[in-house]
Amino acid sequence: MSDSLVSVLFPVYNSSDFARSGGKCLLEKALDSLLTQKYNNIELIILDNQSTDNTAKICRSYADKDSRVRYVLDDQQRFPEEAISWMAQSLMRGKYCMIGNDDDLYSPEYISEMVAVLEGDDKIGMAYANGRYVDVDGVLLSKMVPKIIDSYSATASAISSYCVYIQKRNILPIIFGVYRSEVMRRLLPFEKFDELKANVDNLFMAKFFIKGHKCFFVDKELFFYRDKKRGLSEVQSSVKIPGMPDISKPILLWMYYIRHQFYFFNKLNGLIRESQLHENQYTYVHALTYYSFLKQSINLLGWIKKEYIRTASHEKIYNEFREVIRKKMKQISRKPLSIGFFPDDRMDNARFQPEVLSDLVAVCLKGGEGMIELIRRYEHLNADEGVSPIIAELKTLFEEEQKRLGELKNAADSRCGQKPLLLNDTTSNILPGKQSSMVSIISPSLNLGRFLQDTITSVSRQSYSNFEHLVVDGGSTDETLDVLKRNNAVRYISEPDDGVAYAIRKGFLMSKGNYIIVSCVSDGILDKDWLHRCVELLDNDQQVALVWGFPQYLSEDGALGSISYPQFHHTLAPQKNKFFAYWIQTKFWLPESNFCVRREIFDKCFPSYADIAENKDCFLEFNYNLHVGGYLTAHIPVVASFGRTHSNQAGQRETQSGLMKKRMSGYRRKVLFYQLMLLSGIRKHTFRNGFGCSINTLACDGVSIRDSVRYRLGYIKRALRKTL
Repeated sequence: MSDSLVSVLFPVYNSSDFARSGGKCLLEKALDSLLTQKYNNIELIILDNQSTDNTAKICRSYADKDSRVRYVLDDQQRFPEEAISWMAQSLMRGKYCMIGNDDDLYSPEYISEMVAVLEGDDKIGMAYANGRYVDVDGVLLSKMVPKIIDSYSATASAISSYCVYIQKRNILPIIFGVYRSEVMRRLLPFEKFDELKANVDNLFMAKFFIKGHKCFFVDKELFFYRDKKRGLSEVQSSVKIPGMPDISKPILLWMYYIRHQFYFFNKLNGLIRESQLHENQYTYVHALTYYSFLKQSINLLGWIKKEYIRTASHEKIYNEFREVIRKKMKQISRKPLSIGFFPDDRMDNARFQPEVLSDLVAVCLKGGEGMIELIRRYEHLNADEGVSPIIAELKTLFEEEQKRLGELKNAADSRCGQKPLLLNDTTSNILPGKQSSMVSIISPSLNLGRFLQDTITSVSRQSYSNFEHLVVDGGSTDETLDVLKRNNAVRYISEPDDGVAYAIRKGFLMSKGNYIIVSCVSDGILDKDWLHRCVELLDNDQQVALVWGFPQYLSEDGALGSISYPQFHHTLAPQKNKFFAYWIQTKFWLPESNFCVRREIFDKCFPSYADIAENKDCFLEFNYNLHVGGYLTAHIPVVASFGRTHSNQAGQRETQSGLMKKRMSGYRRKVLFYQLMLLSGIRKHTFRNGFGCSINTLACDGVSIRDSVRYRLGYIKRALRKTL
């Protein structure tokens, strides 16, 4: 075990006072839990903010009997976070450090387990553990991190970790982890930004993530945080914060807290600017930070309602405000974005593309308009009281931010609607590395010669060279054959057939590749590294059968449009076995062009000649067979392909005729029936690797299929009736 010194920074003030401890010996218990750690090499630095109760006497007694304890009387009377900053810069000597609270408890293994993580990986800047809330009597309450999805890990990228944190602001228990001392010092000081002195800990953790530091979560209950809830009325009865409205004016109090949140937002935005992000990354992080601010402001109104609205007049104002929020800010209050982790922050990630940025900033602008309307309503309702400095400043802050967001929106819009760069880039850029696995791109074609060259070009410009491009033409009478004859690298056949599914099957029989991509003529590949990414993942992960990315619409004249699957623009799609639960609940399906699949799996799952029927879509059937077969998928969050919309599109004809609706209805019925068989125990789902072998170690998202699907039999029966 390591013998590196760990410094425990322990600020105190009137810690044994009855109002803080409830008459319990919480300070002594906290000190004992630290000094009885199995990891012995610690220094416990106590900085006393000139306590007037028994705190000094208690702390000195511990220092007298244990040489690891150092008691210091603070002649500057620093507030707790300022005290921590000063101790870290001036007093601590350890290789590692942690913040100690004067009433929290630690398992005896806490420090040793955290140090073991840090000693095992020098890329980890901080390790923290799970724990429970505990009341003043020591009764265990709820778990701090009930779901692993609410934890932070070293595998997540800096930007995504920051964005997740600033949405959740789940400060506990992460702030009380064990840090490398050099990391702690680089993040200091804890900065207050108004007289409220709140959110300094959230600012510290946001700084940790945006600066690229990594953390590690130990899912063991090793930390116990005292849950001592105190209302604002109790605080105001003892300490009056300068400038804070009285609780008799709850709506103005809400505006006061919104102003504080705006100060916090501006502080965060300063950090973002200092991070020197790419223009698109800056727009994304700025907008999501503002989105978080708006969401938190709405949540605060609910808190104000619960705690402080008592009169009919205030209730009426509250209801008016909620109606404005419902109408103007529903994308924030009722349909919030799902923000999740990504493994990297590469610029080709879909969330940094101008089309996604434009939509995100538009949501923020709409939310800002709603907040300005609320401010104006408050001004109108309280005109007889004169202009409140809080309201006047808040209005200015919102108006200035709306202007900034408008500029970001214009910049993003100017980059939207352009033609794919890949079609104009004539440079060859073959990536180094093994290129032994062959990819076969199959393009069914019929009288779409005007789009064929773009499809061929998009494939030929790939950074991966070991591929073949097969065009299966159904006997076109336009310029298709002329285009094919000009492209010697393309293998093709042109003869009448019975439709797209038959053409794809024919192309598959002609193909030689280890992996298969279907890219219909008029569609194409957008990411120049798409083949390379697919091969790299499939070659190195034998569990995965299929890799998929985002498709993006392309207009008939070649202008890029929206990116599909907005539910995954800001969070990584479920991977491997976790995707099954999502599929079975949503009936999600992957259209052609944006996926790459192992040859053997394509052959098993794509309809055979005998299975192709007029009322079935071959790709819906492929999706169903793939997931019911238990094959695992992986999502790469880049725009993989473009799908062109045009006047002669088969999909449009099928939609207008009602055929697509009929096909989708049949697909949903089949998925619902499979749900029913699973829930009733008639069938058991088995996951398989990329070669068709069962994987007994995998469960559906770590739980039973019955729990993950969350459907009652009655619900499924009703849903079945609706689709019949």
